[in-house]
Amino acid sequence: MLEYIKGPILSYNIFDTSNQTETTMRYTVKPSFSDYMTQRLYTYSKDKKLLAKKKRQRILLTLGFLLLIPYFRFTGETGMIIPTIIFSVITFLFYTKYFDMRYKKHFENVIYQNYALRIGTKARIEFTEEYIYSNSLAGEGKIYNHHLSYIADLPKQFLIFLKMGEVIILPKRDFDADQLKREFEALGFPIIDELDWKE
Repeated sequence: MLEYIKGPILSYNIFDTSNQTETTMRYTVKPSFSDYMTQRLYTYSKDKKLLAKKKRQRILLTLGFLLLIPYFRFTGETGMIIPTIIFSVITFLFYTKYFDMRYKKHFENVIYQNYALRIGTKARIEFTEEYIYSNSLAGEGKIYNHHLSYIADLPKQFLIFLKMGEVIILPKRDFDADQLKREFEALGFPIIDELDWKE
C-alpha cells in the first residue's frame, strides 16, 4: 500500500523512463484498512506528547477521585468512600486502555472518511538510486531519497517516514520483504527494527 498522510508531493510521470537511473525497483501494492490502521497506531505509539497526555490524565483522574474521600468524610457521606476508592483503582488500572480505544475509534473514522476510496485499489511505487516514484489514486509523485528520514520494519509492513511528514506504507504481503529490505540497505536507507512491535 502506498499512502501519503499529509503534505504535497512533486508532480512526476513515473512512466517517463528518460529520467530514471539504471537501478530501479518496481512494486505494485494494494492497500487494506488494516494497513492504514497499523500506520496510525504505530505513529501514535511513538508520539511522546500523546503518551505524556495519557499518563497525565490517568494520574489526575485517579487523584481527583482520591481527593473526594476527605470531602465525603467532612460532609458525613461515609457511604461514598468505598465506591470512590473502587473508582480510583479502576481508573488507575484501566484508563490507559480506554484512552487507546478512544484514539483507535478516532483513527477508524479518519480512515473511512478520508481513504475509503483508496482501500483495495492498486498503487505502484519505484525506488531508484536518487528518487522514490509513486502512482496511485492520490496522483503521481517524485520524492528525493535524501528526504527519507527512516524506515520502520514492522511485522507486516514497512513504514517509510519522510522528513516532510509523509508516510509511505508498504505491506509485506505484496512482495518479498527480505529482498526489499536488502535493496533498502543497498540504497543506504536507515532501517529501524520494529519486528517486536504489537498493535
